Amino acid sequence: MLDFKATPRRTNWEKDKPYTRQSNLYVELKPLEQIPVELRLKFRCKNNAACKGHASRLIAWEYMEAFRKFRKRYGSESEGLKKIKSHLEALFADSRKSSYALLGTHFRYPVWMIGQLYFLERDTPPRLF
Repeated sequence: MLDFKATPRRTNWEKDKPYTRQSNLYVELKPLEQIPVELRLKFRCKNNAACKGHASRLIAWEYMEAFRKFRKRYGSESEGLKKIKSHLEALFADSRKSSYALLGTHFRYPVWMIGQLYFLERDTPPRLF
């Protein structure tokens, strides 16, 4: 990981997707809160010396939920983001682990997004899914 950034979100779920607020007949549903920032990771390909780097949105669910919990626990958005950044830096710096990203695109956006990050022990035997 070269860098981790959080930028203000440009879209609003409630405006763009009003169906996220619809009710359920038998259960009181709490609508999912859209976090106010977009998380981005900047990284370089490991086996490509010519790689100049990539910047992709991090859309993995656990980082969104970590932001919500850390913001509440540490009292501010900036403190929550600092905790997420320090955690990611520690994971990427751990020489005992290899990092992998599950990348994908969305039909509306012609860019790659990080759907999941994996940090596996280096001595984990290779296998197919």
